[in-house]
Amino acid sequence: MVSALLDVFVGLLLAIVVLATDPVVNSRDDAGPRPLPYEVAPCRKGTIIECGIFKVPLDWHEPSVGNGSIVFARYPAANQTARKGTVFLHTGVSSWFSPDRAPQVDLSRQAGALYTRLNGEYDLVMWIPRGRGVPGISIPGMLSCFADSVDKSDYYQDMTERWSESPPGWDGATFEWTRQQTVDDALLFHQIQERVVISCLETADDQGQGGMLRYVGTAATVRDLVAMADAFDGPDAPIRFWGAQPGSLVGSYLQKLFPERAGRLVMDDPIDPIAYNAVPSYLTWQTAIAIANNTVATLEESCASDELADCSFPSGPPRPDMEFLGLSVRLLRQDLMGWRNQPFLDLLNSRYHQFYDAVRKDEKDTQNWQTFEEHTERLNRYPVHDPAALGLGDMPIICGDALDEHSDNKTLLAAVETVLTESLHSVPLLMPSAFPSWRFLCHLWPIRAIERISFSEPQEQKPVQETLVLLRKLDPWNYPRVSDSAARELWPDAHVFSDLEFGQYMFDHNNCNLDLIASFLANGTVPEEAFPCQDGDERRHPSQIPHTRHRRAH
Repeated sequence: MVSALLDVFVGLLLAIVVLATDPVVNSRDDAGPRPLPYEVAPCRKGTIIECGIFKVPLDWHEPSVGNGSIVFARYPAANQTARKGTVFLHTGVSSWFSPDRAPQVDLSRQAGALYTRLNGEYDLVMWIPRGRGVPGISIPGMLSCFADSVDKSDYYQDMTERWSESPPGWDGATFEWTRQQTVDDALLFHQIQERVVISCLETADDQGQGGMLRYVGTAATVRDLVAMADAFDGPDAPIRFWGAQPGSLVGSYLQKLFPERAGRLVMDDPIDPIAYNAVPSYLTWQTAIAIANNTVATLEESCASDELADCSFPSGPPRPDMEFLGLSVRLLRQDLMGWRNQPFLDLLNSRYHQFYDAVRKDEKDTQNWQTFEEHTERLNRYPVHDPAALGLGDMPIICGDALDEHSDNKTLLAAVETVLTESLHSVPLLMPSAFPSWRFLCHLWPIRAIERISFSEPQEQKPVQETLVLLRKLDPWNYPRVSDSAARELWPDAHVFSDLEFGQYMFDHNNCNLDLIASFLANGTVPEEAFPCQDGDERRHPSQIPHTRHRRAH
């Protein structure tokens, strides 16, 4: 994967002349950067999607610190002389499941339907935020701690043998646990993860990346976004943005830092920005796994119905599908869990077997029908070459945004170990034994972003344009989202619609949802009815949705 991306972007660097000079920050801290010149080129011969590299200062307040670079992809408007502006898109998904994925991959997969609904009048842009992407191309790029999977396995094996009197509990070749984890295993693993962070920071210093880590964070990413908007649409142009789930945090930061630039924003199943950086991450994890486990359990209850359509997630196929179920649970594990098991441990999980029996229907009524043995084997399929597995994932970004300072006091350690102990066997529908992934271990990450934002105080200045908040029916894809009441407190002047049919994952919504979003981005119009898009995919054209302007009481 990394090799393919390097080939693409090395070619791109040879094709593009980046004209950016040393950037200058406006005198007002909240005014944002001035436009930076840039050039782009087609990502590949014969494709309409363009790729570019946008040069930015590492520190927007101190440009002398040095420059970074942001990789972006653009789906250009059909007529550049008549274009109406840019819509920036951020799913947040690549940040969780594929941190190194090039933005043109997502853009080519997801943007066509929106582009058509906007009549090709807007450029659509996606980009790789700081702290993600291929190091050396994206600057700062994704942090890597190990040379390869063998180097990682050897390190963990050595740590275990050094600190534990019993034999290692995992397979050194596959890095999977070979027995049911105990509390002692969890506490030992926590100590090892602390040593990994220390070792990783030493490696980053040796590679010349350590000094960049304090310039990773969502506030800096938003300043990069404003710079791109200045360059693409001109200074002071309102910024149109569609952020889904974790990607919505970029919209929240934009409204907080630059309310005068926040144009029409679509917050699609948004994350609570207050909880995001104000609640200690280990407590966030404890809540998140409980919600995710309960969300999976609701499917079991629904499957008791005689209606096959009830035995499916809102975002999934309209009848039982074992492949989709396995994918949902596997991605939840990849997001939430910091260790992996060999498949036979899932075979011993009686609670998950009970769930499987409830969800699986007759072979003729179930898509991708699987035996329990086949299903558990698929639950443990992970990417063979996953660059994120050699680093700390989004830990530098999320923990860099955290408002609490790093501390190694014994009271905090005791609180973390209590959560690890209480949660170990608490979510059997997700995994037989639970341990947090990197982004929930912020107490181990000593670096905080040079610019952090608190959302606890009310917004002083309203965004210049309206906000659309979409809250969808709960399923495993959108478990960390705000409630209806919380959304109305966080965005009091927004159009808020709740209990929407989710359509498909990421930006692959059904037609009704896409019509709703496109109409708002283009015209600021929203449906009159309080609960639109309740009929699945039946409504397909904007003309079938009655609209009104400036309506907020839904």
